[in-house]
Amino acid sequence: MLVETPDAFEPLIYASVVISSAIAVQLAVFLFFVAFIEPDRRQPGKLRRRFTPFNCLLFIMASTMLIQSSIEISCIRAVQNNQYHMFEIIRAVQVAFVSLWEAAYISFTWLRSRDIIDQMTPRLSAVAKYFVYTHVAITVTQFIPKLVGLAFPSAMPTLTVIAESLPIVIALAMLAFDISLLVLFIMYLNSSPGVTPVTQSTLKAHVHSIAKDYPAARLSISVRNSLTLKKDIDPRLKIIAYHGIASIVCGFVIIALMVLWILTYERYLLLVFVFMHAIFWVLFTMKVALWKQKRATVSGITT
Repeated sequence: MLVETPDAFEPLIYASVVISSAIAVQLAVFLFFVAFIEPDRRQPGKLRRRFTPFNCLLFIMASTMLIQSSIEISCIRAVQNNQYHMFEIIRAVQVAFVSLWEAAYISFTWLRSRDIIDQMTPRLSAVAKYFVYTHVAITVTQFIPKLVGLAFPSAMPTLTVIAESLPIVIALAMLAFDISLLVLFIMYLNSSPGVTPVTQSTLKAHVHSIAKDYPAARLSISVRNSLTLKKDIDPRLKIIAYHGIASIVCGFVIIALMVLWILTYERYLLLVFVFMHAIFWVLFTMKVALWKQKRATVSGITT
């Protein structure tokens, strides 16, 4: 890591403050949407519906980003004042929150993408699920070797190797997962519409899934024992695919920036926070787009 004069760190502190402020605004916008815009006031159990897995994961991503960028200011101050032991402790805590963000991101990506995975490669769906579980378990514990090394200095050399190797292994695994999803998203968007038989039970299950979210909607089904309908690209999955591609591209940039940060100095880590912020915004806009699409679908059924 390059050595810089104390004055050189001041712009980094200002940049961290700006990034933290932007993330705080982003978190406030997300909470306002979840609390006041997304819930249907006609639905029972509005409070319970706000705490969906997707909302909880997005909240974890936004809140941990805010904490990370705030901690970064303390990290810079510690280096500026030559408090390197304190810097290592603060950095270990920061890595813990980065780990939570990574775990929330891959969990959100998996939950939103599994319908496309099931449709495009059903045999690999179970493999992908266990990969995500394993990846999350390793990710959330990657900060432990560093903390143990700080508590037991005699074991620091060995634990440092582990602490520095884990992020590389996690990044490579995440890169492979993202590339696989990117290929599946592109394949899905390029898939040709076809004709598929739809049974009465399948159609009812689809409509009832909408009715579960909008019980006030008056739905009726009048079909024969079997139908033949045109199989177009699901607009919901199309939204997921496009936004998934955008978030994966940002993920590729983050991996490249992390390499530059390891090889050079602090300012690249701030750019990592910027693209983490971009990924959250992409996923949040995907949530809004899916909400609008669901409302449009229900509106079409009830009119």
